[in-house]
Amino acid sequence: MSLDSLLRPRSIAILGASEDFVKISGRPLKFLLDKGYPGRILPVNPKYERIAGLPCYPSIAAVPETVDMAIVAVPAGAVLEALEQCVAKGVRAAVVFSSGFGEMGAAGRDHEHRRAIMKDSGIGAFGAIGLILAFLLGWTALDEMPGGMRWRVLLVALPLGRTAPLLVGRVFRARTVPGGLGAQFAAGVSSPAVAGWGTAMLAVAAVLLWPGGVLVWLLALAAVMGWSVFLVRRFGGLGGDVLGSGVEVGELACLLTAAALIHLGLL
Repeated sequence: MSLDSLLRPRSIAILGASEDFVKISGRPLKFLLDKGYPGRILPVNPKYERIAGLPCYPSIAAVPETVDMAIVAVPAGAVLEALEQCVAKGVRAAVVFSSGFGEMGAAGRDHEHRRAIMKDSGIGAFGAIGLILAFLLGWTALDEMPGGMRWRVLLVALPLGRTAPLLVGRVFRARTVPGGLGAQFAAGVSSPAVAGWGTAMLAVAAVLLWPGGVLVWLLALAAVMGWSVFLVRRFGGLGGDVLGSGVEVGELACLLTAAALIHLGLL
């Protein structure tokens, strides 16, 4: 497929669009409007007639013009039907903002099997959990920070995100699912190496984000560990994909914690 529909779309349909810009399903519309996207924005949701002054259509089939790209922000159970409607409409690219596939066990893997059938349709479908966490919510936090603070927060958030899977892999080594190279690597890094790297990054956070850098680092890692404990209890172990999600959780927690401390005058 041509990447023009994904990278330079002339029109974007948002399936499941919400008038509440705080929700994930409302964020894509908010950012497109705020950042001055020059193409056509086409909200799709049968609950609304208009959103943010734009006509809202009950279905992708009801959109009266060509759609280059679709943003799918509906529950996982409705994703495949939405993609099928996009195929029928002639949409060439879709970005899916939904969880509930392989990371959710057997039922999710069944969704993935059905999703594989879509490959023959010619539509390019892209999962975007990392985009949701690291861009939609993270960009909101960065956008509200003073300009001089943004690069310092990023220099802390990015290394923290890469540290998270190593720390989680070490703590939950006995519960790591074998087979994946990512899981094997994360669980195989020695404790001194993880401790040394973590201490170095903590020092960087303390210097760049004084006086609240240590608190940002510790709260972000606490969020990653809480997420990992939930997943271990939910699935009985951690695979490579789940360990990798700690990167986005760590980065997001760092960005949101820093934004909160700035708002409170503590950073």
